[in-house]
Amino acid sequence: MNNSTRRTIGTALAGTIALFGFAGPARAAGSEQISGIGSPGQAGAGACVDPAYAGADYFLELAGDLDGCVYGFITEARFQESSGTYHEVADEIFVGSYLGGSGTFRMTENFSAKYDLATGAELFGRCKHPIVVGSGTGVFSGATGRLDFKDDVDAGLFPHEGHIKLG
Repeated sequence: MNNSTRRTIGTALAGTIALFGFAGPARAAGSEQISGIGSPGQAGAGACVDPAYAGADYFLELAGDLDGCVYGFITEARFQESSGTYHEVADEIFVGSYLGGSGTFRMTENFSAKYDLATGAELFGRCKHPIVVGSGTGVFSGATGRLDFKDDVDAGLFPHEGHIKLG
């Protein structure tokens, strides 16, 4: 790379930093990176104590940037016996806190996994949870974003990361 090319790249980079600051793309767009760990929850225990959601198909306790409970209501499920693959769609609501404030928001879960046909054990799984626009209350009023989970099948935990932009 010659000096002229280096100067051009350096000038462009300096202009970008001056325009957006030192924050990465998510920060520049007003989103905050979030992460944490999910664990299987139980209705009426731990974070999952809201009786309004006692009929949920599953419960996930979240700890980290988001603290609270995800209540999931499965709307679609498909298992392919020949391959051991499973796909699920669910409507979810998160009830909890972020940055000291509390509230709720809805998500649409899209989960895929592969299971061992002999033992029934999950081999791997992952899911995406986009926030439903306009569903937030409290601190989550106007929230947009998405959480992505990748199952840690050995530990039985659900590490997640993503981004959230508040109203």
